Amino acid sequence: MVMDKAEQCGYSGDGNYGIYEIPTAPNEFTVDLNTACEHRFGPTEAVVFMCQTPPSEAEYFSYTHFLSTKIHLGRSKKIEASLSDSINPINVNVLSKSDDSKDSFGKDIAIITTASQETLNIVKAALIEAGVPDGVINYQVISADVVDIGLSKGSDSIGFIHHVIGLDEQSGYLNDRSVYLDDPKCTVVRLTPGVGESRSGVQAYKPFPPSERAPNGSGDDEDYLRRPLNKVERSIKTSIIAKYQTVNAATVSQAKDPESCISKFKPCSGDNSDAITFTNFPGMPYHTNSFYILYGVNHVQTGFATVQTISVNDMGGNLLGMVNVNAELIGSASAYPNVEDNDELFAVMITRDCRGSDFCLEISPSIGEDRSKYGPLTFSEDIILNPNTGTAPSEKEILVFRVLYGKFLGGALPRSIN
Repeated sequence: MVMDKAEQCGYSGDGNYGIYEIPTAPNEFTVDLNTACEHRFGPTEAVVFMCQTPPSEAEYFSYTHFLSTKIHLGRSKKIEASLSDSINPINVNVLSKSDDSKDSFGKDIAIITTASQETLNIVKAALIEAGVPDGVINYQVISADVVDIGLSKGSDSIGFIHHVIGLDEQSGYLNDRSVYLDDPKCTVVRLTPGVGESRSGVQAYKPFPPSERAPNGSGDDEDYLRRPLNKVERSIKTSIIAKYQTVNAATVSQAKDPESCISKFKPCSGDNSDAITFTNFPGMPYHTNSFYILYGVNHVQTGFATVQTISVNDMGGNLLGMVNVNAELIGSASAYPNVEDNDELFAVMITRDCRGSDFCLEISPSIGEDRSKYGPLTFSEDIILNPNTGTAPSEKEILVFRVLYGKFLGGALPRSIN
């Protein structure tokens, strides 16, 4: 498996992404595939992935198989929709796992991926006979009802992503990051029996039904923080609006339904059942005197997430900066007047020059002296893995982040963050 090479497959964002490359199967049609990112899958094939989960210094990991491309109207179309729930620290099978999800890190695992129940049973038995404990074997199966399985031209393709958060340079684990990120020492084996690809052959080998998804939602919500968050908003506006031009912007959900993406041939952009993403596009130019203030709820502190990040992108989708809310913004909301200390709330300023201020992220695109240098910024909030459910929180139970855009009319930052 290769870490930090997933950008070539279109995956980027918070943390690090890994892909596995497997050999081409006999008679597999690959002319229309990026074989570093995807492959076709025979009805009785299996891929066995064996590795250790990331070390405990990481905050999160997942393993996900996707429907990469599907033929629609004679053309190959990128779908990138997950085929099942991701394997994550909550639901992974490892030995000696306690109720603490951290006990899932640094443990041996095996993941069997196949479209055939019979192949699954054979491969599992072979692993156990070879000494692999039953308790570390995980499954991500492919359903012939969802994927057009086969090695020939016109069949769908499958991709795989391993996502890790917390082992990059900003995590404090730089000295040992090479132990995992530079060489995770995983083994990937492709098993291709010598059988045909006909639909009758698939049926003979007992195909799987579509994977059942774990429901999102814990039955609780963050509504008790609505008033405190409104108070933060009022404080920001009253401390800034008298001196600075300000504009509010709306936050919208980017939730994807993988089953709908597949059935309607729409891109799902590498959805993950562990995460929910919200975006905000103020649509205002990022001049030298512009600033944004992002504020909202720390979902890790409220118990609705394991990791929460805010990303800043340009209009081309290029990542310009990122902040880990729970690791970097504790106490940030109380930097504004008349806001009590509350670790469950945050506020961060985005500007070109923070002038030494706390809770401020400097973003200075250097794309040349053209219009794109001052183009609008976009913001996204990734809320990952409710530890109580093992999935992403639902939209109904959380309060989303808010964005205020403004311009400095003088030379100093708002006094509340100096």
